Amino acid sequence: MNMELTEHIAIHKVNLVENPQEILKLRPSNTMAESGNIFKPDYYLINTEDGLVYRKEQFTEDDMISTEYLVADKRYKMTEFENMVREAGFEVRMKRYVQAGHFGTPLSPTDSKAKELLFVLSVR
Repeated sequence: MNMELTEHIAIHKVNLVENPQEILKLRPSNTMAESGNIFKPDYYLINTEDGLVYRKEQFTEDDMISTEYLVADKRYKMTEFENMVREAGFEVRMKRYVQAGHFGTPLSPTDSKAKELLFVLSVR
């Protein structure tokens, strides 16, 4: 997932080591169940200490008790991911910011549709 877009639209950037109570203020959403769009800035927080992105996901089933999960995910800047794959022994043949399902259309790093990074790699 594209960290450049995540940072560009972020509202909540907090050092959770210094301010752990801030995670409690994060509003839960039902984003995963409804749309899967985990780039809604009202519902995520970037931990400036380690770069992890936190969000609270709420799930409700018809007659079931509502469940809330605290989810942390790692998102990458293009250069970070490129360095990782090169260190792992791959050669980058092509890279771009893309929208899922529209991989042929390159986007700018902060385009609201550019949620994914696409790499084509080969073994060195």
